[in-house]
Amino acid sequence: MKPSTMGKAPEPPVEKQRKRLKARKRKGNIPSLIVMQLMRLFKFRYGPVLPDDDAGREDALLLLAFIAVSAGADAERRMDNFLEVSCPWMTSVEAAKLKQAACSARTRYKADELGRIVNLTMEDRMRLKITSIGAVDCDADQRIVAARERKAQKERLRRKLKGENSKPSDIWADRVRLVTEAAPFETSRAMKNVIEDVARHKAFDLKSPKQAVHEAVREAERRGLLRTEIKIGPRKLPTLLIRRTWP
Repeated sequence: MKPSTMGKAPEPPVEKQRKRLKARKRKGNIPSLIVMQLMRLFKFRYGPVLPDDDAGREDALLLLAFIAVSAGADAERRMDNFLEVSCPWMTSVEAAKLKQAACSARTRYKADELGRIVNLTMEDRMRLKITSIGAVDCDADQRIVAARERKAQKERLRRKLKGENSKPSDIWADRVRLVTEAAPFETSRAMKNVIEDVARHKAFDLKSPKQAVHEAVREAERRGLLRTEIKIGPRKLPTLLIRRTWP
């Protein structure tokens, strides 16, 4: 008989989705996935060979630790193969010490903690399609919100291409969507240019559209969809710049 749930507050959607993701991860070999995605990240940063410095040795140790826990009986061969290809500058004595250290190194990390260790940004995470490592500038809750927004945008595009009538949305959601779509991903854009683009839309048909655009940008930033920064312009005046956190 199931225990009664009366009197308990319902779980927020973000927490429910996080539990589903955890359950999905338990079914697969997460260390193997981390090995694959760390290799992808290091190749993107350094090329085929890790640098002969402290950073290169720390990255090699981290990857070897995950190989040690994921490859089982084949771990020794896979570690040797990685060192031979990615660290050809390393001596055999140093390689043996590094492998020994990797076998006792920590490998239990939360995604965001591992993201901080390798200094992975959300921009690179999206570009490299990394899923098992977090981001230093976008935590788990923000990634869930951003993923939900991307899914909603894909659904709106699908309905538009098929000629279906999309469900009516509230005016606030329309404003957040418009300012998000007006912001670029790889570069920043001045806030005044975004206002010029979206203020003519019926969602901003107000006496003070500029204020409504600023409020929508703040809400989009709170949801993790936009990132803002202030820089000094050519006339030595502060300029507000915005950019999307996803492509």
